[in-house]
Amino acid sequence: MSGGLRATIPATALLCTAFLSTAWCRGTGRLEGTVRDALGAVVPGTSVLCVGEETGFRFPAESGPDGSYALTVPAGHYHIIVRRAGFRPVARIAVLVPAGGTLRVDLELQPSSVSWTVTVSDVAETGGPASPAATLVHPDEVRALPRNDGAVTGLLSLVPGVLFTPASRGEAGQFSSLGARPNANAFSVDGAGANNAVSGAGWPDILAGEKLPSMTALGTTHDLASYDSILEVSVEPQGESAGIGQVSGASIVIHTRSGTDEVQGSIFGGTRPAALGANDWFANRYGLGHDAPNLNQAGGSFGGPLERDRTFVFVAAERLALRQGYAWTTTVPSMAARTLSPADLLTLLNEFPKPNGPDLNLGS
Repeated sequence: MSGGLRATIPATALLCTAFLSTAWCRGTGRLEGTVRDALGAVVPGTSVLCVGEETGFRFPAESGPDGSYALTVPAGHYHIIVRRAGFRPVARIAVLVPAGGTLRVDLELQPSSVSWTVTVSDVAETGGPASPAATLVHPDEVRALPRNDGAVTGLLSLVPGVLFTPASRGEAGQFSSLGARPNANAFSVDGAGANNAVSGAGWPDILAGEKLPSMTALGTTHDLASYDSILEVSVEPQGESAGIGQVSGASIVIHTRSGTDEVQGSIFGGTRPAALGANDWFANRYGLGHDAPNLNQAGGSFGGPLERDRTFVFVAAERLALRQGYAWTTTVPSMAARTLSPADLLTLLNEFPKPNGPDLNLGS
């Protein structure tokens, strides 16, 4: 006889990432521009000092013969201080240099015979990811976005050209970027690859050499980086550029946070109790009762200096526990078979659930 069968499978993922290094862990960006005077002429030999708002790191530069300057700095907020003899000093406050991107800040100097400082806030910044087709999710956006389970994949839904695909017999279920295969995307965290190779064994339509991101026991991408440790995420829709390569699908570059001179931390938690969820349709159909998913999630982060202006620490941890019930129809021993069975076999047969469907007339 057939009957409904329910099994409850608990799974837990514990995620912890720690960084003991300077701010370079978070990835670098490029700051560039041109220094001109009030008449629009370029000003060579100008001192340009870039000071990290969070770390206090100082990066000096000097404008060239064409008035241009360029710096490669760790991603983050910076103050730009410009000085040149015969001109008023100029300061640009809290400009954001994106990881993997280029920020252009052009500067204009005013002549002066006395000591002046011109401070400009709310700068109209230009620039973005290294590729004009890439999508960059900035730190403030990462924190402000509502999150479902807090996985990196939640941010990917904001990227144009990305279509999420369900799991099937031939696909593990990820996302397709601009029509590429769902198993042809590359993930990296702070420059390190975060993919598992797929050999294709047992999956006729998955070719050798294609990849899937490293996933937790729950099938999520939480182990790439816990949500509170993410600084920003850059997505190249097709990773065919010379700077990325490797895959025909998207390239997802994750930059994590590092500690700063300021001691800071965060803590969060959430739960989805089973009592507030709907019963599985098949379980309800066979009268198996209510057993909706039970999800519990908690975590936090802490960062600060080990040696001011030099060495920092950042730690983030996250725990995700899911208790998920599944229901399906299967063949089980009939009550007649149990009655006629000897005691030793009956112990085994009673491990099966009792039949609650039609008799299949299999003679047992």
